[in-house]
Amino acid sequence: MKKLSTLIVLLVLASSVVFSQEENTDRYPSSRGFITNRFFDNWEISLGAGGQFYSLTGANNLTYNNYAAFKDRLSVEMELSLGKWLTPIWGARVQAQGAWLFGFPNKVDYTTKGLYFTNGTEANVNQKGMKYFTSDRYPGLFGNGTTKGEGAEQRDIVRHQLYYTSVQFQLMCDLTAWIGGYNPNRIYQSVLFGGIGWMGTLNKETSFAKSNEWSGSFGLSNRFRTCKFLDVYIDIKSLVVKNDWYNPQQNPTLDKRIAMIPSLSAGLTFRLPQQDFKRVPHCDYQPFYNQIDSLNAALNAEKDQNNKLTEDLKNAQDSLNNTKKSLADTKMQLDSCQNDLKKKPKVVEKIIIQKPTEDEQQKLKDAFDAIYFETGKAKLTTPSYAPLKRAATILKKYPKVKIKVMGHTDNVGNATSNLKLSQQRADVVRLQLVKNGVNPTNITSIGYGDAKPIADNSTAEGRELNRRTEIEVE
Repeated sequence: MKKLSTLIVLLVLASSVVFSQEENTDRYPSSRGFITNRFFDNWEISLGAGGQFYSLTGANNLTYNNYAAFKDRLSVEMELSLGKWLTPIWGARVQAQGAWLFGFPNKVDYTTKGLYFTNGTEANVNQKGMKYFTSDRYPGLFGNGTTKGEGAEQRDIVRHQLYYTSVQFQLMCDLTAWIGGYNPNRIYQSVLFGGIGWMGTLNKETSFAKSNEWSGSFGLSNRFRTCKFLDVYIDIKSLVVKNDWYNPQQNPTLDKRIAMIPSLSAGLTFRLPQQDFKRVPHCDYQPFYNQIDSLNAALNAEKDQNNKLTEDLKNAQDSLNNTKKSLADTKMQLDSCQNDLKKKPKVVEKIIIQKPTEDEQQKLKDAFDAIYFETGKAKLTTPSYAPLKRAATILKKYPKVKIKVMGHTDNVGNATSNLKLSQQRADVVRLQLVKNGVNPTNITSIGYGDAKPIADNSTAEGRELNRRTEIEVE
């Protein structure tokens, strides 16, 4: 028995090591990464038979257990199980076991030529299931008066054939899956099981103390896979029950002991579909992450573009407000001049207005040629302020000279937009001249859009020349 236990342990460890390296094997615990099975999944039905014997435990048990040889105490047992695996490691089943046991409660006492129990009470061999039995024993095991002669190798006893049944609820643990990881194609499985249940006799003799009792069970099931739906198993197990479940001698000493029914059985396990535990499918999330990063980048670009448009709108609004303010100032000055004219007598006189010299007008033209705006905007570039300041210095020498600032664009884009942009640029130049000290009443601004080109708009050089701001001295 010890050699068999050692062999089973080595088989479990070897199976776990060999099959633990399989692909998709998850360890510690093996129930991780699986989709929970449904109610009708992973059921199995087992049917088998084997050999067993009845044995007592505790002090002085040899007297009772050795009434007969071991081979004479063996009997047949049959079993039927229905189980379900809840996880790759843990499962539960209900097992029904039964047939008959051989007990040897009596001996033949040839000293008195009678049949007695071991406690001296006379026994009735005609009880149901009892009969005389001759068993090979070790010579002189029980001393004088218990054999046919001193040193004899046989003795007469009474064998009792006891019919019984047992129903056990058991928990199962797949040791190979626990140690080596879950693998549905594993050839060998070692399943440890144990549980509690009920045990009863079918011999209703009034001399028996009890016929029903709570019982327990434990054992090791060795399973060998033959195909997807069929396993061959070899179970090493034992039932455990209080001894007073079967005590025809009414012996109070035996009542305190534990009875065990070890057995070795073999059979078939039918695995019902669906049997395999399904793992959570692996999904590559990297393409989704890349798509999210791309969308975030596009969103950030849209935000930057929106911020830029917002800033442009704010600048255009500021320019419009400045233009409106400049127009309001001009209107106020015009109204003041008109009021002054109404108060003064009408005098006809010839006024000679001195204009800038030709050299100064050329400097004005050069200054306006050096004026540049940001692309698509009515905002002066930084280098444009110095030329306007030089032009203002010249114009302030002639306070009575009227000046017209004209804005032009090329023909790229919408004509309406070009006209609006040219007017805004002319207004900006006029406002900068006023800031540099030029009398605002002497300056007017007008935008012509792309209506007055000075070069061919079909070439880049021509369009660059057409995008200009001009000054006219009246």
